[in-house]
Amino acid sequence: MKNPHPDSDGFSLPHLSSLTNCIMASQDMVLERWVYHPTVRRVLSMHHIQAETFLHEYATEVFDYFVQVIHHKQQIGRCPAITRLLNFCIAENITVADVYNLCIHFREALIGVLFEKDAMHKALFDELSLVFDANLTGLLQAYTATIAETQKQAESFQTIIENSLNEIYVFDRDSLRFTYANRGAVENSGYSADELQTMHPYDIKPFFDAAQFRDMITPLLNDETERLVFETIHERKDGSLYDVDIRLQSMRFDHKEHLVAIINDITEQKKAHRLAEDYLMNDAIIHNSTDGIVSIDEQQRITLFNESAEQMFGYTSQELIGSSLDTLIPDELKTRHRALIRVFGESNQFRTQMANGRAEVKGKHKDGHLIPLEVSISKSKVDGKWFYTALIRDVSERHAAEAEMRRLAKTDWMTGLANRHHFDTELKAAISYARRFPDHKVGLIFLDLDHFKDVNDTHGHAIGDQLLKQVADMLQKNVRDFDLIGRLGGDEFGIIARGIQDQHDVMRIAEKLTLQLSQPLQVNRCSVQIGVSIGITLCPEHGIDQDRLMLQADQALYEAKKAGRNTYRLYKIENT
Repeated sequence: MKNPHPDSDGFSLPHLSSLTNCIMASQDMVLERWVYHPTVRRVLSMHHIQAETFLHEYATEVFDYFVQVIHHKQQIGRCPAITRLLNFCIAENITVADVYNLCIHFREALIGVLFEKDAMHKALFDELSLVFDANLTGLLQAYTATIAETQKQAESFQTIIENSLNEIYVFDRDSLRFTYANRGAVENSGYSADELQTMHPYDIKPFFDAAQFRDMITPLLNDETERLVFETIHERKDGSLYDVDIRLQSMRFDHKEHLVAIINDITEQKKAHRLAEDYLMNDAIIHNSTDGIVSIDEQQRITLFNESAEQMFGYTSQELIGSSLDTLIPDELKTRHRALIRVFGESNQFRTQMANGRAEVKGKHKDGHLIPLEVSISKSKVDGKWFYTALIRDVSERHAAEAEMRRLAKTDWMTGLANRHHFDTELKAAISYARRFPDHKVGLIFLDLDHFKDVNDTHGHAIGDQLLKQVADMLQKNVRDFDLIGRLGGDEFGIIARGIQDQHDVMRIAEKLTLQLSQPLQVNRCSVQIGVSIGITLCPEHGIDQDRLMLQADQALYEAKKAGRNTYRLYKIENT
């Protein structure tokens, strides 16, 4: 049949305009007969598709496009409405046969309605049917190919999902029972796929029960949110726990809504995070510690040098990192130090002692002066390498305080001279030495200030105290450096003269003191007049017993006072 319009792609049939008008006037009848045909209703019902939804969202567009096919012979497969319909069918897993039924019943509804209205155009309807069937064949071929490709993609996606290292679970919205678990879920949880399909999400969440879990996912069940993202802890079949990140959302497939959980094991991430936090905390501790912290490797190269160590030794960390620890060790101690490190590395017992206790050593400051240090050392292995870490404390101030305490324990608080206890201790040591070495004689001198009570009564105790300090200074200026002066109480003093040759050595000291103390003294603008009475005994000439020697010096002092004061007397054996 020839086309009466050679420049047109329309049908080569007469009365095309009246045909189009007839089709357009029949739209509602055609669509109603199509959509509500028993076979079409069965297909839609089987896939839970409402007829009204199908009518308004797809059928009307298909009808409109078919009118254009009549005029232009466009292929149905290029119709956007048909494409949407096919995608809908694919999403709903509608078979090729059912798609055929949907399309063929559209043709039957269309041709049937038209034939009923205008039987005179049967030939036209037959050609129209042939055009439709030709397009339908191409459409079904395209749909079959699309389904095959979709199934291939689905199989690929299924393979990806099944073999994903992430745990992927699907569970029912109502019962919350698992309906699917991939290989990642099976391997990481330790449960078999069959076991998991009898379980629920809260069965692998030790900190949730059924009510708590359902309460948590209520926003998702109520469509208040598209997804839930949270972190929690899962429990494996063997009881071990691991940290997880969960992304939970609702999905529709197999004509039903499901909940899908994609779970990532973040145990290592959490561990790394905790390690990072520990590192930051340790770094803060290290750099804010009041103790110096120094680490070295097996070659004794410095690998860590904190701020307190910088202040302690005068170096910056940039100056010392990578340098030998010898930089901080006094030259005379380097050999001993290397031996100490070697023993520390080899002896567990010594390491324990050094870790639990502290050793005192000397360190060398950048300017060369030595620093008394208290050190505890620990040994640790990092990446297969041994490191030694020392906690170092500068004990200079403590040593000074201890020395001061020792000094105070031996010193008279007012005059700074030796106190009675220290004087007695030193006298005992001097006598012991003289006993073993008779050539090293000792002179014991007792002094008692004359008229001291009168000074206190006249000028007050404050002047008396100042006078005692002034007398102490005078005594120190008149004895040798290795002699010891002590305040024995009140206005009484004692001198231990070590290593004298004979009695004349101590008598010369006594003569100088009696002369100086007989002169008027200026104390805080007050002129005071005192004197001193002195008693002397010698060791070993007069004995080697400490108590007896002290008694003898006291007796000699008494003799000096009897002689009129401001004089000295040497103990004489015949006086006993």
